Amino acid sequence: MNVLVLVLACVLGCSSREPTDRVPAVELATEAESRASAEPPLDNWARAIQPPPPGPRPPPARTVVAAALEDALESGTEPVVVRRLVYRVSFLVPPVFRDRRANLGALAGELHVDVSATRLRARFLGPGWPIDEGSEVRLRIDLPGVYVFDGLGGRPLAPGDMAAWFDGRPNERSRSNIQIRRDGGSGTPPGELICALLAEWTRQERDALLHRCSDGSLPPGFRFGPWSAELTAVVPMELPRRALRADEVDPPPPVPHATHRTMLADSDLQRIMPARGSSRTAPRTADMVGTALEIENNADSRIILIAQGIPIGWIDPMHTGTLEGLGAGSYRVGAVRPFGVLLMAPRPLTWPGRLRIGKKPLP
Repeated sequence: MNVLVLVLACVLGCSSREPTDRVPAVELATEAESRASAEPPLDNWARAIQPPPPGPRPPPARTVVAAALEDALESGTEPVVVRRLVYRVSFLVPPVFRDRRANLGALAGELHVDVSATRLRARFLGPGWPIDEGSEVRLRIDLPGVYVFDGLGGRPLAPGDMAAWFDGRPNERSRSNIQIRRDGGSGTPPGELICALLAEWTRQERDALLHRCSDGSLPPGFRFGPWSAELTAVVPMELPRRALRADEVDPPPPVPHATHRTMLADSDLQRIMPARGSSRTAPRTADMVGTALEIENNADSRIILIAQGIPIGWIDPMHTGTLEGLGAGSYRVGAVRPFGVLLMAPRPLTWPGRLRIGKKPLP
C-alpha cells in the first residue's frame, strides 16, 4: 500500500512538473505578444526617455602644496613691526559699457595687506573680486613668485603666474599694464613690497616696478585694467614673526570655492533698470522658476558680466552657471576678462534667458 502511494505521488508530481517544463516557450511567446500589444511602439516610448539632469559638481579636493622654498627665517615668535594697509578697490566700467542711467556704483571690495620690511600677505575681501572671496597671497622680497591660498587650497605660483591666477587662464601668460601713484615722501621699506606684489599681479618684472617705490613710501593708489585702488588706512602694529611666513605653514581658514558668483547683493541687483523701451515685470520672488540667466562660458578665461553699465557677476572658463537677481526684461549685456580685455560687446539680452560666450571646443 505504501509503495502504491509513493508511486502515485511520483506520477502526479512528475506529471505536474512536465507541463511546466514544456510550456514556457508557448506561454512566454503568448505573454510577449500580449505585452507588445499593450506597450507603445518603440519609437514612442524611446523618444519620451530623457537623460537624467546633471547633478551638482562635487567640490574639488582642497590640497596644500609645499612652497618652493621653506621660509624658515620667519619661524620665530618675537614681535615684528608691520603695517596693515587697507586699499579700497573699485571696478571702472570700460566706456563701451557705460550707461548714463546707471544708479549704482561698482565697488569691488578691499585689499588688506600686512607688510613688514621683508614679507607681505594680501587678502582679497568683498564679493566684487572675480576670485574666491578671502583668498590670500604671500610674498617675500628675496624670492620671485608668490604663494596663494584660495578655495582649492594652497600652492606656489611661479613669477608672473599670479596674473594668470587672477585672470582665470592657468595655461596662458596673462599680463596688464599698471599705473602706480606716488606721493614723493621718504617712507620706509614696505613700499617696495607693495610694488613687488603689483609686479607679480600684472606679470611685470619686479625690477621694472621697484624703482617706483625705491624711496620706500607706500603707494597711495594704483590702477591696472578696470581696477582702481585707493589707500584708505594704515595701521602700525606688531605681529609674531611667523605670522608673515611666505610658505604653506599656518594656512588661513579655508574659504569656499566658487566657479561663478554674483558681485552685488540682491537688493542692489533689483535696482538695475532694464534698457529703454523694455517693460519690467514684478521683482523676483523666492518661489519663481526660470528667473535666472544661464551662462555658458566657453572662453579660455574667467569673464565678468556687465549689465546696464554695472558689473553683476563672473564665471570661470569652461563652466556653465546661473546668475539671478535682475527683474525680467531686456538688458544691455557684455563681458570682459578680469584684466579688462573685451570678450563680448554689449548687446540686448532678455532676462531670464541663456547666454553663450565663445565656441564650445570640439570633443
